[in-house]
Order: sequence, then C-alpha cells, then structure tokens
Amino acid sequence: MHFRKGRIPRTSSTFKIGNEQLQIIEQYKYLGVIFSEKLKYTAAADAFAKAGGRALGAAISKVHSYKEIGFKTFETVFNFCISPVLDYCSGVWGYNTYHGIDMIQNKAVRYFCGLHRFAPTIALNSELGWLPQTQRHWLSMVRLWNHLILMDDERLMKKVFEWEYKNNGLWCTQVIDIFNKLLENQVFEVESWTLYCQKLNDEAKEEIGNDTENDDLVTYGFNKCKGLKICSHNVNRLECKFDEIRYNLMSTPNPPDIIGYCETFLGKNTSDREIDIPGYILQRKDRLTDGGVAGLSI
Repeated sequence: MHFRKGRIPRTSSTFKIGNEQLQIIEQYKYLGVIFSEKLKYTAAADAFAKAGGRALGAAISKVHSYKEIGFKTFETVFNFCISPVLDYCSGVWGYNTYHGIDMIQNKAVRYFCGLHRFAPTIALNSELGWLPQTQRHWLSMVRLWNHLILMDDERLMKKVFEWEYKNNGLWCTQVIDIFNKLLENQVFEVESWTLYCQKLNDEAKEEIGNDTENDDLVTYGFNKCKGLKICSHNVNRLECKFDEIRYNLMSTPNPPDIIGYCETFLGKNTSDREIDIPGYILQRKDRLTDGGVAGLSI
C-alpha cells in the first residue's frame, strides 16, 4: 500500500519478494483498523460504528428488564461495553468527526432518556453531560502524543515519530491543531510540551518510588498480591516480543504464576527452547494451519 495525500498519484514502482510481485491495494486491515492509501478512515469508522451498534443492542437487551436501572449504572455499561468499541485505536484515526459513531452515542442517550428520534442532538448531549465522541478521540490522540514524547529515543517508533514531526506529517499536524484549538490564542511549541510531559512523568515516578516493590506495580500490577496470579498477553507474534516479556518477568520481584498468550503465530519451526522462561513450564497449542496460536507459561 502506498500511503499518500489525495492529489499525489500512486507510485509506479514495483516491489517483489523473490520472483513474486507484490500487489498494490487500496485498503488493508491491520489489528482491526482499516487503513486506506489516501489516509481516509471512513471505512474504519463505519466498521466501528456497526460493531458499536451491535454492542449497544446487546447491552440494551440485558438491561431492558431492569426497570429501575440508574444513570450511573447505565453510564458504566456504556463506558465499558460500547465506548471502547467506538474509540478503538482512535489515537490514530480520531481527528475527524464521523456521523455513524455519533449516532450510536445519540441512540444510547435516546434510549435511557426515553426521547424520540427527532430530538435535537444538542439537547441529547446536554441532557447527560457526556463528551461527544470527537472530543473523546482527540483525548486519545493527545495521550498517544504524550506516550511517544516520553518514549526512549532509541525506540524505532520514537524515531518514526520524530521524522513525522520534522516533515509536517498528517498525524502530527492534526494533533498540533488540536492543541491550538484547546489553547486558543496561545502558541503551541512542541519543545515546551515535551518538557512539561517529562516533568509530569518525573513527578509520577517520585510518587511511585524507585524501590523494587513498586516497580512491580508498574510492570504487572501484582504489587503485594497474594494467591494465584494470572495474566494474559495478546502478543500478535510472540517471537517479536518475547525478549521484552522475558525481561519483564525476570526483573519483576512478584511475577504472575500463569501467563497466557494468544495470537502467538508459532509453528513447527519454533522450538520450545527458543521461548523458554526460567521458572516456568511451557504448554503450547499450535494450529495446523496459518493463524493465531495459544500458549501458557506456568
């Protein structure tokens, strides 16, 4: 796929793996997000809106029998069951407003308040005080920006981010525009924001403390936990991330007892010895065909 702006023609170059020529496509779905060659996320937003609509329908069918359900309960159901579907990976694609996603939230408000479908949208948002989905997506983009700024300079993602910023890439331009809208008349400077984020990060580290007991809280969240500790990793190819997982486990004073892996994509060419973790017993369940695989370290 050749990512480019709308008026730039598709590349005429050809790419091969061995003697096989790679096909240039218009769309590609990666980790549930549909990317288009012209960086338009309408198809992805429509897919999330359909999935969110199904989640809302399932939630309504469950709570409909409870006539006395309160606002806090309904809001919790929406925030934990529907909103994560609508906001999935919105830090990447959430700059624009998408009508289909807004309709799902409006439908939820209409159901709870008992309003008809012609009720004004402004009245819906003011009735419950929920943030519009566009603003929720902007917050996700700001969080991703902060995460990239605080990332180690040696990481590949950080280098890509710096290249994107220096070349006025689309995503960086969108985030800076969000900052300018939020700051109104103030001038946004990435250097000042970087220092501010680093200051907040340092303050958070001072609160947590540098002792090994609290380092465990940051890594796996099992600080001072007793009993059987279980965690799961959706690794999406274990071999690419195994060194990081093993390092976290070996350096954590209170590691989990059972670790589950899904989407490992392991095959017969990967031996147990290559993914062995000292102190754990590996149990694998590889598929005979291509696709995700499951595993356990106990």
